[in-house]
Amino acid sequence: MSVRLSALVIIGASLLAGCASSQSRMQPMGDLPRQSRAPNCSVEVFRTAPPSRPFIKVARLDVHREATYFLQPSFDDLLPDLKKQACLAGADAIIEIVETKGGYLETSSNHLTATAIVFQ
Repeated sequence: MSVRLSALVIIGASLLAGCASSQSRMQPMGDLPRQSRAPNCSVEVFRTAPPSRPFIKVARLDVHREATYFLQPSFDDLLPDLKKQACLAGADAIIEIVETKGGYLETSSNHLTATAIVFQ
């Protein structure tokens, strides 16, 4: 294969694959600072209803991802980043998850907001 053809194949593959970028943020709630947990800690996810046991809200979480072309960010793509932010907040679980999807031309986006909690 010639060098020129190889370059065209690489460029074409790059365009088809697209690219993605993401941002995440954790905003503590309340006056008491919480001790962060390891970034890969275990965090429960309550997507449809809050837990039945008592809890305290400790942080507001945001995760946003944009992708181009054939990549379309899903809830499952963003969930690891959301859990990581909850760990940084020292949380036991995530509640009140709201997913917002959007896009314009070849760019699609997905945004998750949630509340991090600790059990009492």
